[in-house]
Amino acid sequence: MAPPRRSKPRTPELEAFSRAVQERMDELGMNQPALAEASGLHPRRISDYLRGQFNPNYEHTKMLCDGLSLTTDELRKRADKIEAELAKGGQ
Repeated sequence: MAPPRRSKPRTPELEAFSRAVQERMDELGMNQPALAEASGLHPRRISDYLRGQFNPNYEHTKMLCDGLSLTTDELRKRADKIEAELAKGGQ
């Protein structure tokens, strides 16, 4: 499980996206350096996405999904589900 955040995500959508990525990382037993290696993204960029500070472009989203062994559609569905839970007041 990821440690508690120090910074708040910029938007609910970015929070949902970052949680979806983190949940998949947890399922795979991955840490940030492992995801950076698997996706080909710089570790700092992975950190930015996991903190909900930046919205990845399509190319980076695809690279993340490849590293997480998910399709972009699967990741979007996970993020949408989390966003709906957050909107209902869930943590």
